[in-house]
Amino acid sequence: MAPVVSAPPLVTERFTLSAASVELSGRDGHPATLQEALKQMSARHPKVRAEANTNGKTRQTEFFFKSESSKELERAKRFLVSLVSPQASVCATRTAQRLTE
Repeated sequence: MAPVVSAPPLVTERFTLSAASVELSGRDGHPATLQEALKQMSARHPKVRAEANTNGKTRQTEFFFKSESSKELERAKRFLVSLVSPQASVCATRTAQRLTE
């Protein structure tokens, strides 16, 4: 029988921004698209995985982050929010869980 390798806890966080507060202008060094903003965040914080879903009907963008470090996740979240919405306020929920594959 193979030894069991436990995975480190994976911290996840999900938050939503309204479309009015997502401001992607492509000026002053800011990205022009949400995909570019996520690429910049991934380049700066490689240990954090992020996804974004935009709902046109409700005009909201939901972000989902995964990381092994809550500190790195917070840094990545602050960086991404500063890119897409300098004046946004964030309401978030965080859960720690183990993922086994």
